[in-house]
This record gives sequence, structure tokens and C-alpha cells, in this order.
Amino acid sequence: VIKPKIPEAIPVLPQIFTNHVRACVPVVNDQGEELKFADDDKRKMAAKEKEADERMIHEKLVEQESKNMEGKLQRALEALEGQSGVFAERRRLMKQREKESFELS
Repeated sequence: VIKPKIPEAIPVLPQIFTNHVRACVPVVNDQGEELKFADDDKRKMAAKEKEADERMIHEKLVEQESKNMEGKLQRALEALEGQSGVFAERRRLMKQREKESFELS
């Protein structure tokens, strides 16, 4: 804080003209490189947004894969049910033929 060269007779004037130089002094890390907090915040926000987007895409892919798998399983079940119906009909016809051939002999 740099205090102005104004007499303190009027208490408000020095407060108005006091300059804060905190923003002008760079903050450096151990290697002497300047740290930029606004950029870090932007990078963190961008990383969070990217992560959220990737998570949403992943969830949509999982949901789509789940629907695809459910459809495949449903079709396979219907095919098996159809086959079992065909096999049951074949067995019934075979038994009927055996019964007819047994009755004829």
C-alpha cells in the first residue's frame, strides 16, 4: 500500500488516494516463473467442463450400448421361443405319426 502525500487533516482524502500495488507485484514459484492464477482458474474450469462432457458422452454411449444389448437379447429370446415352438410342433407331429403308425400295425 502506497500512502499519498496528503495531510491527514481530512481523514477520507488519504483513503481515497491510497494506491494498492498488490496486482503489480508478480507471484513467482520456486523456479522464479510467474504464476498466473486467472489462467489456472480458466484451465481448471476448462478441464472440469471437458471432464463433464466426456462423462456425459460416456453415459450416452453406455446407455446406447445397453439398449443395443437389450435389443439383441430380446431378439435372441424371441428366436429361441420361436424355435421351441417349432420343436414342440415337430415333436407333436412325430408322436402323432408314431401313434398313427402304431395303430395301423
